[in-house]
Amino acid sequence: MKKVLTIVFIFFMVFGLYAQAIDAKLLDLSSAKVSIAGPQSVYIRSIYYDGKELSVLLKYNGNNGATVYGPYYGKDKLLQDYYNLGYAKLSVSGNNEILVSGIIIGDQAYSGILKWTGGSTLVVDSYWQSKMPETKELKIANLSKKLLEIRDKYEKQISDLKGQIAKLKSSRATMAVSGAAAAPAVVKAAKKPERTVLSGFSGGKSLSGKWSVSYNSAEQSNTGSKFAKYSIPLYQNQKLISYSFDGRISSSSGWVGYGLHFLASGEQTGNGYGFGRSYLVWLTRDPIHFQNNKTYVELYESYNDVKMVPLARVRITQPITSTLTTKVLYDRSSGKITVSVNGSDVLSYTLDSPIWSGDKVALRSLGGHVRFSNLSIKTE
Repeated sequence: MKKVLTIVFIFFMVFGLYAQAIDAKLLDLSSAKVSIAGPQSVYIRSIYYDGKELSVLLKYNGNNGATVYGPYYGKDKLLQDYYNLGYAKLSVSGNNEILVSGIIIGDQAYSGILKWTGGSTLVVDSYWQSKMPETKELKIANLSKKLLEIRDKYEKQISDLKGQIAKLKSSRATMAVSGAAAAPAVVKAAKKPERTVLSGFSGGKSLSGKWSVSYNSAEQSNTGSKFAKYSIPLYQNQKLISYSFDGRISSSSGWVGYGLHFLASGEQTGNGYGFGRSYLVWLTRDPIHFQNNKTYVELYESYNDVKMVPLARVRITQPITSTLTTKVLYDRSSGKITVSVNGSDVLSYTLDSPIWSGDKVALRSLGGHVRFSNLSIKTE
């Protein structure tokens, strides 16, 4: 144990001594990885100096120190750092032969035959590309993909069942009216918000991100901003409100998203994950989380600038790079929020304790170049 600790500790001592000859500010050890390289040696890779990656080999010198070999750069190394021997397996293949399988070089696996030719000599008799072993990372990715597929399947089933329940309730109400009197039943049409209380993007302010705003459109171009927001003051306390906007994101890859906070109030900074007390309708593409490039429509409830809770999610067929018209209908009397995309209802959720009022709405985006247009808010 002392020998191993000596070799590892000496690495840091060596760079301490070299600090007089090098600029320590250019040295980055945050990604350094240490591995055993032999009976008395330690290999340390992913050391960065002035942006260049290098590695060193430390060999125990028999006392309380180690000899440093290197530095080695990529062009100097026969065995590259991306070679993975952690999943290699050995088995006896025949007389004087050993089968070696599961050697990973980059994104390809190889197997081969080592043949004993006498004495202490083994030679490579043959080798070939083989099936990639199931690494821990691959196993996690496969399990995550299966989990998301199951979740999408049941989310769709739940959404379909909610739609069937709503139709049955509507049918039962119609039958009750028809049977109550001999006269023809008159079913009262659902109210629709018709009075426009906000149109366009004037009168707002940027809270985070880089916004370019005119009456007809609002564009956010800072692709590194995760919580870009543009706030517009508007008092909302009506029982029935509709929010409508067009959105389009130009980035064809990576994690992106855009949406609208509504019935918002009480935010502190406007530059956090949440946005005071509000609801958020959110359209997103997240290849890592969802394991696909599909578009998802999500509904969140925000409690403050930090805490935001997901309420519902559904996958839609339209790509997020196309222009999508999103409409949200908020019915405070029933506590129901309905979201439609391009004229089709895609998501609905009934709240336990609906937010009573808000004093602003806020556009929101993440990644990509996002363009909003045709913002319209109506009440009864």
